[in-house]
Amino acid sequence: MTTLVSALSLAWVCSFAFAAAFASFTEPGTNRPVVLGVRMSGVLAVAIGIITVLILQRHARYLQYTAEVVEELRQCVFPNKAETKSDSIVVIIFSVIIGGILWIFDSMSGAFTSFLYDLI
Repeated sequence: MTTLVSALSLAWVCSFAFAAAFASFTEPGTNRPVVLGVRMSGVLAVAIGIITVLILQRHARYLQYTAEVVEELRQCVFPNKAETKSDSIVVIIFSVIIGGILWIFDSMSGAFTSFLYDLI
């Protein structure tokens, strides 16, 4: 299952990469390569995903690694809704405070730079 998820993720990322590559090498407004009614970038991405699944299914090291990842994820404790809400509030408040401090320093450095330019 994890191999299938990783292959689909790879195919999804590759489809965007191939679409961007095809878009950069074709004229704007022209048709992009199409196979069986599907854009070529999607066909290539799915092909790479399938090949990746076939290759990775045969390697014992990869299967051991994915089994270890699944086991570690089972041991993870994910926050509940209340913890997520309180942590998000802390992050927002902290971000506003740090943003204010940076704004003050930026204003002070801009005023100091303007003062120095006025002296010259």
